[in-house]
Amino acid sequence: MDTINRLKSTLKEELRGNYYAISNVKEAEIVTINEELNQMDECLEKLEVRMETAINSSGKKTSSETAVNKINNDAVDKFEIKTKIPPLVLPEFSGKYEEFNSFKAQFDDLITNNIQLSQSQKLYNLRSCLTHDARDSSSKFDNFESLYEALITRYDNERLIVDIHVQNILKFEKIQSESAKEIRNMIVCIQKNLRALKALKYEQNKLSGVLLINILMQKLDKESRKSFELLYDSKNVPTFELNKTAVFSDIKQAFLQICLAEEHKDAVQFLWSNVAPCVHKKPKLHVYCFNRVNFGVSSSPFLLAATIRHHIENYKNDFPDTVLLLYKCFYVDDLISGGKDFEEALQLSRSATNIMEAAGMDIRKWISNDANLMEQWKKETFDVYPVDKTVSFGVNTTKVLGLSWDTHEDYLTMDTSLSEFVSIDKNTKRFILQAVRRIFEPLGLITPFTIRVKCLIKDLWSEKIPWDDLLPPHIEKE
Repeated sequence: MDTINRLKSTLKEELRGNYYAISNVKEAEIVTINEELNQMDECLEKLEVRMETAINSSGKKTSSETAVNKINNDAVDKFEIKTKIPPLVLPEFSGKYEEFNSFKAQFDDLITNNIQLSQSQKLYNLRSCLTHDARDSSSKFDNFESLYEALITRYDNERLIVDIHVQNILKFEKIQSESAKEIRNMIVCIQKNLRALKALKYEQNKLSGVLLINILMQKLDKESRKSFELLYDSKNVPTFELNKTAVFSDIKQAFLQICLAEEHKDAVQFLWSNVAPCVHKKPKLHVYCFNRVNFGVSSSPFLLAATIRHHIENYKNDFPDTVLLLYKCFYVDDLISGGKDFEEALQLSRSATNIMEAAGMDIRKWISNDANLMEQWKKETFDVYPVDKTVSFGVNTTKVLGLSWDTHEDYLTMDTSLSEFVSIDKNTKRFILQAVRRIFEPLGLITPFTIRVKCLIKDLWSEKIPWDDLLPPHIEKE
């Protein structure tokens, strides 16, 4: 075992280090030799596993710290084989100025600050990361420090980087026809470049927000611009500021707060018996009807939305900003909104509570990513979302439209855990469809992964495979 360890040490330290230090070797040859060295490394690891397995199975004890076999107390051999961790994929840099800072941060963490790597190894890794225009910065006479400094001198140009992000926003092509996809792409482009500018310490202010929204209005198609103007009829100047403080709440028993008109109650009649039907074959039936809007009826969400909208119209002149937010931010009985800071979010919650209380609707379970705001709600006797007693105040998790929201770190998570369900191992069309339906992800963030399974379901339908038949071999491999 000691001999194998010496061979592995020689392979990693001497052979690799000496080869990387050769300056006149072509890059293609370096890649080929590197692959061969990796194969040798894997062969030595496999040999080590076989030898230790043989030693353990024969009853001999080993003092090696890398032992991979464990014998349980019942004298039944169980082997736990250590799998080799796949190598980290290094970031690539093609020469785009706006991508250099991100590349530099990742490369520094993985390579530059790695004290276990020699200068020759760092140089090899740096050269392998450079593509397209960035590769032209490298010469065969460079060492690691000279090449890295050359890249920083050329690409770490704050003025050019800022200009590129601004131009990405200004040069976004105008949307020609009404399209939700194009509008979403425009918003993604804007937010991505704004985040990059913020990372460079270029924060938005009130003036830049006004300029940005007016520039973007010129890129919308006529129908989308018209819809925006009809929606935003407030006298306040619109801006493109993103809310830093998020708030979430819902209406308590929202549907039951709406009474039905007498002439409409016959549409929601139901039968009732005072005795169980299994006891009496012909139980006496009574006809009742609901007095309130019933949860589950297809028209109920519309009736709730129409009632809320009709009520808040009465406060349009007194609370124009709050009414506008309530128009846009109610999803059935859930209020999802926010403010640019603590004060704005607090004022929104106060106004929204007062407006909805006048309609007999109690907004409850307030929760926010701002712990100070939740403390203030508690002082003002708001119905605050119950906090886990085992963690500090402000650290909480709740569901927002089916997605888990960690209020402390302020991120959304999706439950894609299917291991327990998939362990049933039924390779049928019904089982695959059930597995896909268990993933609830309304934002489309993991569509690149779920679309593959949906394409598989399409193939199953095309081949007219019955619901509970085993899948054919060529589809089962997919």
